[in-house]
Amino acid sequence: MSEVVRVGIDCKLYRDSAASWASPVWVEMKDVRDCTTSMEKDQADANRRGSKVKRYVGAMKDYGIEFDFLRRKDDGTSEADFQALLDSFLNNTRLNVAAMDGDIETAGSEGLHVEMECFRLTRGEQMGSVVIYSVLLKPTDSDHEAEWLEVE
Repeated sequence: MSEVVRVGIDCKLYRDSAASWASPVWVEMKDVRDCTTSMEKDQADANRRGSKVKRYVGAMKDYGIEFDFLRRKDDGTSEADFQALLDSFLNNTRLNVAAMDGDIETAGSEGLHVEMECFRLTRGEQMGSVVIYSVLLKPTDSDHEAEWLEVE
């Protein structure tokens, strides 16, 4: 039976541990929860006197990835993910990421691939919950344009 819908828990966020756009070494960030990938674009005014209908054309695109991160200090992969996020926040380093709707090696999976920087790393310390970091990634200065990655 073919898959009709995807469930959020099956989606995956990856970071490139090699920091190489051409030959990424994808590592799944398994301690992510409630991830949202936003894609928006500005609308440029394309009105003209010959029309009574407002017209627009697409302009600059804006991408963002927001998620909660559960840091587990005793887990090597979790700690490496956190350190990459912290380094990006503190030192403005790039993160090559892919927000996919499935496994990045499985045909049919698709999602946003873009070099980003961490712009929010807020630690929540609610008494009735584990410590959670609220993270915001946005595109950063790069020679590579964001792309929609489709695994064939």
